[in-house]
Amino acid sequence: MLIKNEFLKLQKDVDERKKFVHNIYETITQAWERNQQKTEIIFREHTQRLTADQDLELSDMKAALNDKHNIVSNIKKAVEDLKLTDPETNDYDPMLKTQFATLENEKASKKRLDSID
Repeated sequence: MLIKNEFLKLQKDVDERKKFVHNIYETITQAWERNQQKTEIIFREHTQRLTADQDLELSDMKAALNDKHNIVSNIKKAVEDLKLTDPETNDYDPMLKTQFATLENEKASKKRLDSID
């Protein structure tokens, strides 16, 4: 009988410890889930912020390239007008070709950026 009582006390103590460990496990699990949710929200916000920043930078780059393209077009038009009105400017043709090649490279860069959209 004494052994049976000791065994019952021991079993009761083990059950209480199991409940205690289970409660701690539940608390840790809930804290982990809350932390996971907060981390997901922070990650999503960070990703959205980076995406918006990237879109703004890309938009700024496209606007700058469009401005350069307009300037290049105006310069080309002015050069062509100048060639038509002053035949002596034909001596500068090799220099102009180099400049036009540079401008064409800028146009190609603009087209590549436009194709990103």
